[in-house]
Amino acid sequence: MKLLKSKIAKYTGSIALILCCHSTSMSQTNTNPLRKFEGTWVGNMETYQNSIITDKIKIKVEISKYSEYGYKWIYTFSPTKNTEIKKIETIRIINDFGDVSATTNNQFPITEYWINNKFYSGFISGNSYIVQTFYLEGKNLIIDIVKSEPENTDYSISTNSTNQYVKPSIILEIKKCILTKTN
Repeated sequence: MKLLKSKIAKYTGSIALILCCHSTSMSQTNTNPLRKFEGTWVGNMETYQNSIITDKIKIKVEISKYSEYGYKWIYTFSPTKNTEIKKIETIRIINDFGDVSATTNNQFPITEYWINNKFYSGFISGNSYIVQTFYLEGKNLIIDIVKSEPENTDYSISTNSTNQYVKPSIILEIKKCILTKTN
C-alpha cells in the first residue's frame, strides 16, 4: 500500500522544499529503515554562516535498538570555549506506514519523514525552525542541519496536507557532520 505524504526535502542555499512522494508501507518491505543507522559514529560538526566556517567540534552519535520499532540516538558534543560537553537523547519509533515519531530530553515536538533513503527531521527551537537530514553516503553517515527563521509563526508540518511547505526568510546557520562508524 502506497500513501501520498507531504515530505520535507533537503535544501541548499536559501530555499527549503517540501516534496510530495510515495511512501512504501513497512509491512511490505518488512524492514525498519532506522536499522541501517545502528552503531557508533564519530566525526566533526562544522558550522557555517554566510558560507564561512565559524566553528568545528567533535561529535559522537550512538544509535542503538530501543524497542521492536524504536531506536535511541545519543548525541555527544565535545566542549567548546562557550559550552560544556552536551548530550542529547532522542527516541525514534517508526510505525507500519514508515512515519517516525520522536521525543527528546529537550522536549521539542519533532516531525520526521523518509524520502528516497534520506531521513528528515523538523522542529522549532526558540524562534528558529530547524531541519536535519540524515543519510548514508558510502561508509559515512551524513547529517545536515539548517537553522532558519520561518516566514511566519503560523506554519506547521502535517502529513494530512499534500501542499505543506516551509520557506525560510533568513537562514541563520548551516551545520554539516561527516561521521564514520567505529563499531
